[in-house]
Amino acid sequence: MQSLSIDKASKYFLYFAVANLIGAVLITIPVIVPEFTFPLVLTVWPGTWIFIAYFIFLIVAVMGNIAWAALLDMTKRHFGRSYVNRYMAEAQFSLTTLGVYGQTSLMFTVGYLGGYAALLGFGKATITQGIIGWMVVPIGVFILLYLIGTIIGIANLLFTISGRNDSP
Repeated sequence: MQSLSIDKASKYFLYFAVANLIGAVLITIPVIVPEFTFPLVLTVWPGTWIFIAYFIFLIVAVMGNIAWAALLDMTKRHFGRSYVNRYMAEAQFSLTTLGVYGQTSLMFTVGYLGGYAALLGFGKATITQGIIGWMVVPIGVFILLYLIGTIIGIANLLFTISGRNDSP
């Protein structure tokens, strides 16, 4: 079994939380540029999906990574463990990152394209069936990937607490 030190795994999650926070700030910049029509798009359905995607990104990609870093650090402090399973940690990190980026990107796209179409006067049926409907299933797939990554992370944490991963 390949091991990864808890300190290193915790740092990865923390670094990525900071990178995602910077990304979240950069994503908000287009909202203040009038040419992109974000302020108008955000006021109509399905433009409101942009808000939802943004808050999901903040909660999951930023706060979620901070929470995993803290959980790993507490596992070391309270259970005296030093290592996690490297493959499980990499799978968790990869799947959760892919899941949150895929899901929020598609939800943002749904909000922008659908909201812009609503502003142009397209009807709800046209927007739902012709413009944004095809993105709903991939959003669900990305959510599933995130959940699988989270389950792997929980299993890795439980194996670590039980002492199965505590060898270099």
